[in-house]
Amino acid sequence: MIAVNEQPLQPTNGEIESALSPKVTGRLAALLFFLCGSLVVSLAASNAFPPNASRSAILIVGGAAMFCGVVVWYLPWNRWRAPASLWLVPLALTLVAIFDFISRDPFTYGIFFLVSMAWIGLAHPQGTPLAFSPLLAAAYLVPLVLRRDPGGIGSAAAWCTIPTSVILGEAVAWVSGHLRHAEERHRSGEVQFRHLFAANPQAMWVYGTETLRFLEVNEAAVERYGYSREEFLGMGLLQIRPSEDSPAVLASLSGDRQALESSGPWRHRLKNGQIIHVEVSSREITFDDRRAVLVSVNDVTERTEFERLLRHQTFHDVLTGLPNRTLLMDRLTHALVRSGPHRVAVLLMDLENFKTVNESLGHAIGDRLLVAVAERLSASIRPTDTAARWSGGEFAVLLDDVS
Repeated sequence: MIAVNEQPLQPTNGEIESALSPKVTGRLAALLFFLCGSLVVSLAASNAFPPNASRSAILIVGGAAMFCGVVVWYLPWNRWRAPASLWLVPLALTLVAIFDFISRDPFTYGIFFLVSMAWIGLAHPQGTPLAFSPLLAAAYLVPLVLRRDPGGIGSAAAWCTIPTSVILGEAVAWVSGHLRHAEERHRSGEVQFRHLFAANPQAMWVYGTETLRFLEVNEAAVERYGYSREEFLGMGLLQIRPSEDSPAVLASLSGDRQALESSGPWRHRLKNGQIIHVEVSSREITFDDRRAVLVSVNDVTERTEFERLLRHQTFHDVLTGLPNRTLLMDRLTHALVRSGPHRVAVLLMDLENFKTVNESLGHAIGDRLLVAVAERLSASIRPTDTAARWSGGEFAVLLDDVS
């Protein structure tokens, strides 16, 4: 988890271009030294060189390249920066030049120039292969001059090998640079996402679509739900649901799992057992290379309770708590529609001299009388009947399905 106060670092162009760590760059160079040396030794063992080539000298050069590979592998690359590996380029080209001089094979050693430039392009920014092109040309042409063969087939091959090697190195540098740019943008975006996720004041979490287990939660969720982050990550999505909601949850599971976190309302259970009402928004994402759903939770418990209270007051008498005239008429309409052969009755009652009670004893006593009458009416009817306050001191009772 990224700390809330952590600022995502924006790498400079140079850092992006040389994104390979010094250790990776050095180890890659070591492998190339060792593999090229092994190739030289195997070619010498198979006697695949011109008759005038010194086989023993070729074996020495191949062994030296393999030895360099071993030494380079164990160098303390973590202490150095990536450009430090460029000092290996003169060493590699020197070994190639020596191999060129003793092998007298203008085609085999050309491969090593291509490998060297490809490594430079892979591990370093664009322009580096071009900067080493003079050294490459010297390593290729000096052995020809020393052998007094400037006009032979090797010289002709130089016109192809040198430009091709440099172009290959620059092409590899261009491709690897763009790939590192893309990777860095992705990494920077992920860091910013985690930063915003952690600092968001709304409860948020990520769960896996296959297991429905939490993969990540933010601090707001930890504070609101009461579970620690470790407890959250050891739980599944169903464990924060009230047990009575299990049938609905299981029904959703049989269909689209993401419907579990569609915009609610839903009910969640806090660690202390309290049930809260929430609305959620979700989005399918890829998290740690797996399919997941990002969920943002909005606690609407207070709003839900306020709406419930408004609905209750709309259809109930504020003083007695009985259904009011509007709710009674609605229930009467439904009772008449479904009555069929059954009979429905409505009783209307009025408290006599109720006005006198209010005027002589006060409205407070009158209200207590109305409440007492409402309680007696409610206790005297069946669960299927409805007692309502009609108006003032008037009450009504809807009797459904009477004989």
